[in-house]
Amino acid sequence: IDYLALPVYDIGAAAGAGTFVLESADGDAVSYSVFRQSWLRGVTSASPDRLAVLRISGDSMWPTLHHGDSVLVDMTVTAVGRDGIYVIRLGDEVQCKRCSRHPVSGSLTIASDNAAYPTYQDVRPAGLSVLGRVIWTGRTQTPSCPREVAIPHTSIAGRRMVQVDARGTFPAPKRA
Repeated sequence: IDYLALPVYDIGAAAGAGTFVLESADGDAVSYSVFRQSWLRGVTSASPDRLAVLRISGDSMWPTLHHGDSVLVDMTVTAVGRDGIYVIRLGDEVQCKRCSRHPVSGSLTIASDNAAYPTYQDVRPAGLSVLGRVIWTGRTQTPSCPREVAIPHTSIAGRRMVQVDARGTFPAPKRA
């Protein structure tokens, strides 16, 4: 089985009020997440250099995404086509939000899953930059552990992810 280690960036894909990004995703990865190549080919046609794992900060997408969760982003998707969770940039803020496009007007609705945060309707697509579409989410069970095993939401995929440290080392897979 072939595995691919994708970089994890802590660039502030904010699931909160937004974070000012001082560096681009070209910066240093804080760790790596390992995925089966066959699984990746089944969920995206993007090349590995157009995929990244981002850590969520904040609570605006709760209960779907929690602070510290990981999201796999397909950066070949640069426009909101179908409803889903996208990583968007509004000015200097990078946010992870639920986006949908009106079928007639083409305007966007940008929403947080947490009702405590506002929903923005009738947003012009030219007013924001889509950095990618979330194609997988992972929830860390032991956030203080340097080698974390994360379980994705069952509504996304029934797969396991092993998160590795910055050196790219990870535990050997367990045989059933």
